[in-house]
Amino acid sequence: MKTADVLYDTAMDYYDLGKIAKAKGKSKVYQDYLNKAYILSKEAAIKKQDDKDDQIWKYVYLRSAAWLAIDCQKMEEAEKLAFFGLQGQPPMTEINQFKEILKIIDKQKVKKEEQTTTNVLSFFGVLTSVDKADSYIIINGDKPSKLKIWVPTQEVDDLVKLYWGMAIEGTGILKKSGKVELKHIQKAA
Repeated sequence: MKTADVLYDTAMDYYDLGKIAKAKGKSKVYQDYLNKAYILSKEAAIKKQDDKDDQIWKYVYLRSAAWLAIDCQKMEEAEKLAFFGLQGQPPMTEINQFKEILKIIDKQKVKKEEQTTTNVLSFFGVLTSVDKADSYIIINGDKPSKLKIWVPTQEVDDLVKLYWGMAIEGTGILKKSGKVELKHIQKAA
């Protein structure tokens, strides 16, 4: 058996042990096994690239290492492995897997970008209107002059009971869609 194959088999053993640990509720042990599986799988994929006799498995090893990288939250590594796997002439099933990996990574990038680019908006004013159908409260004030804030439907009535006609202050999160989502509200000091 070649070194790459031994490394890969060991990586899969660690992965299986990790799944068992996870089923038993041992998340730290699971993560440790997962990281070991990823490291060995990546090493196996690198070594397999030199194997001229086994063209299909070199792509399988790359794909496996990329999935494990995703499981370990190593998105940049997963992306590199997937792009590398798309080079050459991988079988169509592996091409589809690499493309799926890249889609997942792109979704993670968008999600991360949304989290880092949200803006927190402070407000001060009086709760004067409600749009129950769309789950909005409307604050009239000078910062900004009129602000429509989305709140979870089940919270609209409670907010109206607590703050109707009172001076309030708070923060909202300005989403890319332009919608402001309530983060915090309280009576103004």
